Amino acid sequence: MNVMEQKLRIFKEVADLSNITLASKILHMSQPSVSIQIHELERELGVRLFDRSNKGVVLTQEGQVFYGHAYRLIESIEVAKTELLNAKKNKRNCIHIGATLTIGEYLLPRIAYHFSNLYRDADFCVTIENTKTVTKDLLERHLNIALVEGPIPADTQLTLKRFWHDELALIVPNNERWKNRESITFEELTRERMVLREKGSGTREIMELALMHEGFDPKMLNVIAELSSTQAIKIAVLDGLGVSIISKLTVQQECRLSIMKTLSIEECHLARPLNILIDEKRALSKEEELFIEFLSDEETLASFLSDSSDDDEKQG
Repeated sequence: MNVMEQKLRIFKEVADLSNITLASKILHMSQPSVSIQIHELERELGVRLFDRSNKGVVLTQEGQVFYGHAYRLIESIEVAKTELLNAKKNKRNCIHIGATLTIGEYLLPRIAYHFSNLYRDADFCVTIENTKTVTKDLLERHLNIALVEGPIPADTQLTLKRFWHDELALIVPNNERWKNRESITFEELTRERMVLREKGSGTREIMELALMHEGFDPKMLNVIAELSSTQAIKIAVLDGLGVSIISKLTVQQECRLSIMKTLSIEECHLARPLNILIDEKRALSKEEELFIEFLSDEETLASFLSDSSDDDEKQG
């Protein structure tokens, strides 16, 4: 990155946030360094770009004019870099995706397969982490598209759009104790040993929010283990360590084999949307745009994902 490009990016970040301190944190720079770069840019242009106060900074009239030019220049640089990278890779274009665990392990492989049948020149570069980490990677420009199942901070300036749906349920071993049960009350649940996903995961946050919405206190659950792997949770449940609340998508095979079953929690609906998360200010490659368009076609997704959800969720 040359000096002028760096100054343009610093200027844009400060303008977007109206705060030098916040911009310095996102840019991983010290506050004095950001201030120096802004002052040098103002000196080179011969105008004052920001009015400063104790509450932050705001663009001057000249700064507003310059912002439009800076934005277009940065976008042009991003497009040029993407096109050059694609050309270097001999036209095999990598779609950079971050996915949360349920989506990444149980839905994305099927989605990628069907997308690749239509666009054979596209490759996938996938990072699978929890919602908090994937959102952070998107904000820090380590990836261009995120597929998430949990709530994100309201102040991220990212765009969230639903593309599919899911439902959480209590998972238990299909043994003598549970084989005739279809549901459980919250009071009964508080007496069970719970093995849950770690804090920060979309599954954990959706579960806690849904329980609180119905008037139940998640703190009453007897959590004896927190695991960051859905597979580890399933093994723990099958081995009798406890029961858990995770996505129905993740236990389809175990339920078909009749070694595990799902129970609903009475008076508590645990449905959740699965979402595309992008930064609309960022330039995407042609393949990434096609992938988002593909995910937005619910009829196409339903043709191969319908069996991944309950019938009563298909219209959700």
